Amino acid sequence: MHCVFCPALALADVFGRRWLVRVPILPCEWSVTITPLDREAKVARGTIRQTLFGVSIVLETDEIISRSVAAQFRCDEQSDELTLVYVYETEPTAARLRANPRQRGAAVLRFQTGQELVGTYFTDRASSGDLAFTPIASPNPKT
Repeated sequence: MHCVFCPALALADVFGRRWLVRVPILPCEWSVTITPLDREAKVARGTIRQTLFGVSIVLETDEIISRSVAAQFRCDEQSDELTLVYVYETEPTAARLRANPRQRGAAVLRFQTGQELVGTYFTDRASSGDLAFTPIASPNPKT
């Protein structure tokens, strides 16, 4: 995985406090397996967009679109493990609105071998499950 580093990171570490977090350059398109605790797994198309100032996540199935409202990379100071944490809202299709109303939730993803992201999610409707993001395309085909 490629990470973007800022020269100020080394200076910030000198003072014993990590002010900047290394940020990986992630592929844009993903195949996302969503495995709820109470239902069968479903595959979604995922998009992760990165800018200089942030990151956004969109998941789409034939029934629903999920968009991040807030997202950020987080680096654990003890383990140095990098995670992607985000809060999202869903927008079901009109046909599924009654069976699957809008909801809000959060997800925490950690980096697996290569560029796979795995983690868990939970919603304000007391549902939860696992997520597995597998890259479809790389932003830089040379890597």
